[in-house]
Amino acid sequence: MARRRERGSWSRACRWTEGEALEVLAALEESGESVSAFARHEGLSAGRLYRWRARLQLSGRPAFVEVSRPEVEVERGEGRLEVVVASGRVVRVPTGFDVETLRRLLVVLEEDAC
Repeated sequence: MARRRERGSWSRACRWTEGEALEVLAALEESGESVSAFARHEGLSAGRLYRWRARLQLSGRPAFVEVSRPEVEVERGEGRLEVVVASGRVVRVPTGFDVETLRRLLVVLEEDAC
């Protein structure tokens, strides 16, 4: 539980440390007031509270998470083609496949998916 300071005492500092900001934001949460109302009662800038809350990711929204695409291993050697049909079935075709045979197979698989 954050210890409540004397009204307006947080606003004296030009810059807050992360610890001070956490203390102010904890008091904000404990108060149950809106950011605007809390800022008004404490003599603070609502914008400052919003910026610190966003910076410390305390706004209740998930933080931005960078997603990277995993490396894909490619089999070397015998060449293959992989075809995924609408049903989700996967057809793996080796190098030198007969195009007409593959076409007939895909027609059958697509009909089977309906």
